[in-house]
Amino acid sequence: MTDEYNDVFEIVDGPEDGVSFPVMRTPVMVGASVDCGIFINFDKKVLPDHARVTVVSGGYRIRSVSGEPVYINEKRSGMVWARTARSGDIIRVGDTSLNLICAPDGLASRSIGMPTESNVVWLLRALVDKGLKTATVLYRLVFKMLGRVNRFLLLVVVGGLILAWLQPALLRNLIAWGRFYLQRCMDYVSSLM
Repeated sequence: MTDEYNDVFEIVDGPEDGVSFPVMRTPVMVGASVDCGIFINFDKKVLPDHARVTVVSGGYRIRSVSGEPVYINEKRSGMVWARTARSGDIIRVGDTSLNLICAPDGLASRSIGMPTESNVVWLLRALVDKGLKTATVLYRLVFKMLGRVNRFLLLVVVGGLILAWLQPALLRNLIAWGRFYLQRCMDYVSSLM
């Protein structure tokens, strides 16, 4: 069942044979979650968020977001290296095959000449995103473990290391100050015993 104004992903082989999903905007998620624009309900191999579909000039870029395989005309599309599907191509997600039908006035036809993100840009964006999330988790972990005084000392040490890197002569003074502070702490602890 095609729509003359919208591009359509139509299930041609799978438990929901004949169901079609019009694409009016992207990105569209493919998966078993009801929030997905292309909702594949009865295929147990399809994950809640399985793939991401974005419009490109004359077709759609399909990228696995789960790490599970997605195939366009039996060629694998991965998380980093995505493939482009054009009208008439078969997309296989799990055990379900979808046929892409691009309408003359559909989104893919109207997107000709629009800039699209390449696989390299996608990879860089994903790495930066993961790096920021990891840094945030480490920051929270370190500062939850440290008390207020230790946070101040950590900032002093980091600031001192930066200054020592910029001014190597300061490194000797920083080491001497660290030894003095450590000795005072050890004297205090021994006086408590």
